[in-house]
Amino acid sequence: MKKHVLTAACLATVLALVATACHEVIFYEIRQEVKLADAQVSGDINSIVRFSMGGKEYLFVQSGNIYCKELKAGPTTSEPYEGQWKKTDKGIIGNGIVIGLAADTTYLYALAVRIEEDEDEGENYPAEQTLYCSTDGNEWKKIDLTLPPKGANTLFCTNSPNPTHRRAFLNVNGTVYALNGETTTAYNTDITNPKACVWFANDITFSASGAATTNETADTDPTRRYESSGKKILTYSTDGKLEYERDAGYAIHSLACTSDFLLAGTDDGLLYFGLENGLPTGTTDSGTNVSSTLSSYYEVHSVLTVDPSLPAKGGDIYGTTVFDGTSSNTGASADNQGLWAYYPGRGHWNRE
Repeated sequence: MKKHVLTAACLATVLALVATACHEVIFYEIRQEVKLADAQVSGDINSIVRFSMGGKEYLFVQSGNIYCKELKAGPTTSEPYEGQWKKTDKGIIGNGIVIGLAADTTYLYALAVRIEEDEDEGENYPAEQTLYCSTDGNEWKKIDLTLPPKGANTLFCTNSPNPTHRRAFLNVNGTVYALNGETTTAYNTDITNPKACVWFANDITFSASGAATTNETADTDPTRRYESSGKKILTYSTDGKLEYERDAGYAIHSLACTSDFLLAGTDDGLLYFGLENGLPTGTTDSGTNVSSTLSSYYEVHSVLTVDPSLPAKGGDIYGTTVFDGTSSNTGASADNQGLWAYYPGRGHWNRE
């Protein structure tokens, strides 16, 4: 009898501890929640691109339309920095929906698709894909390159913090073209069917994965290259050797570096991996509200740190979300799909 009494007492104690822990988690999440800002850039975004013009740095994103924002010293001023996106894309939207962006040192590039309806089948289909270029993000010119309407055309670039290291490419069903304004040149890569590239070891390194980045800053060359392989993060040194593998636990869509973290956009939200000697350790508490914003209910297809030389809590970071859950009993919603940002002066993630 005493044995059963002790067991019941132990069980009651365990249940009480579990209940307390659950409440602590719930209240922690509540404390992390913030009032959502009105979204200025919503929808399915897969490009956050750096571009320089007139001696100033800008960010461009696409969500069917194209939006532009000048990068200012937001964290060091009391002025609010959220939002401030301007819609551009003159000469494109009338001809299609923008599905990708890229940039080099001189030109911006936009890949657009024109959708038509099959009245017999009652379905929409891609009738045309077109590549454009621009020197200012306002006036766009069509590039004379025939693209298969339903082809897997992938536009990508190095997106380097150093403007002189920026290069752009287009993969057309496995054939890669180097872009230089309205001129396109077939380009031989060292891998088959690349989907991303970075500036590394004074050259362009291509990746078959869409997720690739380095620890380059605006003033220093990179010493580590990171790319995804399924659910793994691979770390390479400048001599091309694979230094380290880290299992992220989820499919990886995007990567970005700060001085103390490697950020991974995954099927399970945005994950922060601490860096030790440039190698990603396990996931670490970011000290932000990321777990209740860019959470496991979203896929994060793009992430960008404006100044990779700064710590994660010391610089501006942008990320995109695609809803991949249910809205029941959570604050997650397809309405929150789009562009998000973290600013040190604000101290939390919120919609842009």
